[in-house]
Amino acid sequence: MNAQDTIKIGDMVRSFDFSCNRSITGKDACFIEGVVVGIGSTRFAIFNDCRRYTIEVTRRVFGGVAGGRDGGVVYPPVNGTPTMLGDVCDYVERL
Repeated sequence: MNAQDTIKIGDMVRSFDFSCNRSITGKDACFIEGVVVGIGSTRFAIFNDCRRYTIEVTRRVFGGVAGGRDGGVVYPPVNGTPTMLGDVCDYVERL
């Protein structure tokens, strides 16, 4: 990750559900889009394992179908966070 890839509060982003799939169309597309409203720890104990983005959801796509319950908040790990399997999280991209 380089400096221009840094995600900041106020950025519009897309967060993918699965690291192995970055499809944005078709039956495999699975992601949310929204606005980053926080970066760091969360107020929920279950998410205090690492630094996380706080994203207010504006759009959801699952199985290639947009819709479902828009709104709400999600907490994906900050890009660069090591995973238990030895990879590094990079699931969130700036739009």
